[in-house]
Amino acid sequence: MARDIFQGAAVDGNGRVVSGATITVYLAGGTTLATAYATEAGAALTGSATTSGTDGKFEFWVDHADYALTQRFKITIVLTDYVNKTFDDIAIYQSETITTPFITTLLDDANAATAQATLGVLPGTDVQPYDALLTAIAALTTAANQTIYSTGSDTVAMTALTAWARTFIANTTAAGGVADLGILELNNIWTANQNYGAVTLTDGATALDYATDSLATLALAENTTLGDPSNKVAGRGILLLVTNGATWTLSFNAAIDFSDHESEVASGATARTWYFIWTDGTYNYARRIWIDN
Repeated sequence: MARDIFQGAAVDGNGRVVSGATITVYLAGGTTLATAYATEAGAALTGSATTSGTDGKFEFWVDHADYALTQRFKITIVLTDYVNKTFDDIAIYQSETITTPFITTLLDDANAATAQATLGVLPGTDVQPYDALLTAIAALTTAANQTIYSTGSDTVAMTALTAWARTFIANTTAAGGVADLGILELNNIWTANQNYGAVTLTDGATALDYATDSLATLALAENTTLGDPSNKVAGRGILLLVTNGATWTLSFNAAIDFSDHESEVASGATARTWYFIWTDGTYNYARRIWIDN
């Protein structure tokens, strides 16, 4: 049980004390009698009223258990042959610190770390410690098909990452990446669509045709000379794969210009040599671009 005291003095218009006045306690703003007490531990006042003493002073108590601590009160001071006085909206309850069992467990913590543990916000265990990079990420405006990339120490930005790009970077093999790009590896570029199928050249002048032989495979069976390709039109080219099951040689017509670059064909059971031959409409130019033994 907790009670708060209200003390006052009854005086007339000239400031002289008034004894024997009746002081009645009401709830603020009305005529409902309030429960008031004569002492801190005594019984309730009869009729919620008390009397001023010879010195004009009076007092009463209100109990926390009776009303909310925000409750306000009204008192009237009445005495025959005196002007009655009313005082309304009086705050009698004193502010009170309400301590729950949980708050008690917090108040006895010796340091911040212990208090953090009590509150369940211990950095690194319950919550993420402050990090400049995480703060920078949190400040980003995200959107569909976007990803985060670093622009410096603890600085980040957004950039596009399409559905196709996500599929591409999900590949675990080079072959998968090549397939997603829609291209063929050099080893597999010769398909059923090639113009100059796998042939066995005879010794002597053997020529290709720019018009029909853009992709060609030549299997050497003996020493062979590649002749001057026909149907020269500027911009046309021939990608040529030469296989050599032994030690045969491949020579090139003088009209095919390697400009001092290597032209020798690789030899061996699994040897493959790639050449690219192109024309400006008048002359032929060639490069050996790959050897695979």
